[in-house]
Amino acid sequence: DFDGDGDLDIFYQAYTGYSNPSFFFSENTGTPQAPAFSAGVESPFGLDIGGYPALNPVFVDIDDDGDQDLFGGVYYGGLVYYENLFGTNVGPTSADASVQTDEDTPYAFQISDFPFDDLNGDDLSFVEIFALPGGDLAFDGTAVTAGQQIPAAQIGLLVYTPQPDGWGTPYDSFLFRVADQELTSTDSYNMIVDVIAVNDVPTTENAVVTTDEDTPYFFSSGDFPFSDPDGTLLSAVRIESLPALGELTLDGAPATAGQVIPEGELSLLAFTPETDGFGVPYTSFDFSVYDDQEFSDPATMTINVDEVSAASDLYRNLHVKLSPNPVGGLLRLSLEGLTEGAELPVRIVDAGGAVRWQQSWKVAPGANAQTIDLSDWPAGAYVLQLADGISRQFVKF
Repeated sequence: DFDGDGDLDIFYQAYTGYSNPSFFFSENTGTPQAPAFSAGVESPFGLDIGGYPALNPVFVDIDDDGDQDLFGGVYYGGLVYYENLFGTNVGPTSADASVQTDEDTPYAFQISDFPFDDLNGDDLSFVEIFALPGGDLAFDGTAVTAGQQIPAAQIGLLVYTPQPDGWGTPYDSFLFRVADQELTSTDSYNMIVDVIAVNDVPTTENAVVTTDEDTPYFFSSGDFPFSDPDGTLLSAVRIESLPALGELTLDGAPATAGQVIPEGELSLLAFTPETDGFGVPYTSFDFSVYDDQEFSDPATMTINVDEVSAASDLYRNLHVKLSPNPVGGLLRLSLEGLTEGAELPVRIVDAGGAVRWQQSWKVAPGANAQTIDLSDWPAGAYVLQLADGISRQFVKF
């Protein structure tokens, strides 16, 4: 009568051949006169048959402590004894365990994270941190020390914090022991901490590009600063706002606020200042960068437009003609489309950089032409340069 209710229960050993022998317990849920037995419960009361086949159970109070102990006769001889420890305090046991948190996210432990088993039915009193992890384990904000006891009622104050951007499965571990009100477990157990990788938001910063007056600027991916702790490359740029001056276009079409431009198409993104417009700064627009999952906070792209000098204005519509071709003893130089009234320095240098001929022309209405005698010049390559220091054109002949 295991449950002391006045009727007899069944305790038996069962096996198939010599494999998987176990103890079973079937409680009598009926009466002594009309018994009804429940389905057999395998390994009742924590009793492990230990792999012995044909272990016949017999109960007797061998130690005269008021409870029934278990004897088992082994098929091939020998005797197995199980002492009933009810009423005798036995140290609790636990088991290896694991918890999980996300990258850059602290984990606060719970009582249920620490397995606890006590034959006497005692409750968990405290958890002892037997050996420390590699990361940060703190109790109520203070670093835990080896051997520190964490009261069960305050387990929620035990917090593990992984290193910044650290992750892994497993990522870290520490050893612990459990205790009831009197005894601490003999063995220590391993608590594994798994840290799941999460995507880190990329970052960018303000940037500046420069172009000349009346000259479009074509962007590249390098113009948009990009940093990602995960090592992910730039995937796209989003135009958060449009410039107040000039025009921002993608492959010739006007860009729009909120437009996402893949990294491979950034070379098609161009800014064109207004005609004759210049300034430092000239205008700006906001943008954000994208890895393969998230956008950064916005940053500002400032555009500087340098003024083109009056001397350089001379060359905007300039067309140079040299004749005949190939050049003989006389070279005819014709400069068309010049701004009227300006003076234009013109010179010819040889392959060594020595000046062979130079003249400053006063620009008159219509075409300007000049014939230069080259009959006594040695054969070789020469370069016609327009202005010095600020020239925009040269012609080799």
